[in-house]
Amino acid sequence: MVWHGLAWSLVLVVWGVWSFACWLAQLVVGWDGWRQGGDWAAHVPEIPVPEWLAAMLGLEWVQALRSALVEWGPELQGWLQSWPDLGAIASGLVTTVWVVGTVVLVLVGLALSAFIAFLRRASAAAKRPG
Repeated sequence: MVWHGLAWSLVLVVWGVWSFACWLAQLVVGWDGWRQGGDWAAHVPEIPVPEWLAAMLGLEWVQALRSALVEWGPELQGWLQSWPDLGAIASGLVTTVWVVGTVVLVLVGLALSAFIAFLRRASAAAKRPG
């Protein structure tokens, strides 16, 4: 039972990171600053970062994320502006990617559980006399 718990705990942690990454992607892609044009980089510090996230990551991580966004911004802005309807479909696209990733992680968890059960049965069979 302990091994199953560890396997599913690992899957849950990876799912949490996956969900956070998808949420962050949706936040970045859906930001209105890309469509404003002009000096969008000056508005990057205005991107809202939830207080709980800033407290959890620390100011250095938030600043690093913002500087990475400024560095990648021109390419990202060009890509987003080349898709005029992306703002409307971004939420659905990110949600679809998140669901697919979640299904894959559940399948990985089930495969890990099946593998653990197989190993336990094989170990029990090896211990039996005969």
